Amino acid sequence: MSNSRTVHLVYSLPSPSKKLYKALYKISQKLNLLHPLYRNGNFIDWPEPVYAPFSIPFNICNTLKNYYKLRLYNIFETADADVKPDDIIMVHLWPNKDFTDVNTNLTSYKLLEKCFLKNKVYVLSPYNHDIKQILWMKNIFKNFKGINFIPICGDYWLDTWSNSPFKDLIKKEHICHVNMGIDPFQYKKVKFKYSPKGKRKFIYIGRTDYPKNIEMLENLASNCKNFKGGYISSGTIKGWEKISNYCNLTDEYMTGLASEYDFFISTSVADAQATTILESVCRGFGVAATLESGFDSDGIIKIDINNIDFNCQQINVIQNMEEEEIIKLNVNGFNTIKEKNNWKNICNKILNFLEMNK
Repeated sequence: MSNSRTVHLVYSLPSPSKKLYKALYKISQKLNLLHPLYRNGNFIDWPEPVYAPFSIPFNICNTLKNYYKLRLYNIFETADADVKPDDIIMVHLWPNKDFTDVNTNLTSYKLLEKCFLKNKVYVLSPYNHDIKQILWMKNIFKNFKGINFIPICGDYWLDTWSNSPFKDLIKKEHICHVNMGIDPFQYKKVKFKYSPKGKRKFIYIGRTDYPKNIEMLENLASNCKNFKGGYISSGTIKGWEKISNYCNLTDEYMTGLASEYDFFISTSVADAQATTILESVCRGFGVAATLESGFDSDGIIKIDINNIDFNCQQINVIQNMEEEEIIKLNVNGFNTIKEKNNWKNICNKILNFLEMNK
């Protein structure tokens, strides 16, 4: 059933790649139009598959527009907005250059500041406890009391909410936790068989800066017997073979990687919920990851952010698993993703949260 109320949603939107969209965007910018082409959720050049972070606004928009009027803004806009007292504000905030406070120039903050006292406001954002990543948001919850928070993250971060720097600032009734979503059928399964015992190889895909804990990946290479790993990144991981810089991970490309590599590994110290893990499970790879990567599942082999001895033991377990055990591990992980990380359930949970807070 449609609703006469309007939701103003601010999130990251993809830059246009199609010639027509590029031309229309340029005309819109040149004429300084008040309402960009994407304002109503149309003329957006969504990638295929729709990967993170764009998968978040893509799926939320497609759900909300069935129930509300929708006004969509790119996070880096500085536009003003015509907001009615009954409208809903849902914003993804962004830090300033120093990462010390919120960027007060962007539309997301302007909407929040302008409309907080007369509108329902929701902050929608990936979340973990790491103060280096999220402390800049603290003043938002301190200064705008009663604001609603939709953290996108693994269960681990809500299960340990007592460690959150926001624990005394946001009441539980103002929190709607959702996991990161994925459409598992957009990521074709390409891994069906695994290397023989003792010859299994590991792969890492992603950044090599903080908080990915690359030092632990390097320690695995130097401390675990016969360890072999390959990585896709613009950075460097000592002791690992560089496969390539960032590239388009097509079905064909991933099929090639699956012929050589068996397990994806994540040693992150603070990830909301790494989408590379979701994608790897869908592709058929085994996964080993820290709880701080945002996952606690019987479909994933646990490793520690600090304990190299424990981690080498876990690598040894992986090297000696029967192939049937790895297949079962992957099936368990995939079933968990279908239950916890499907966009329909995530978007419906957000929708219900909006309805509860009318």
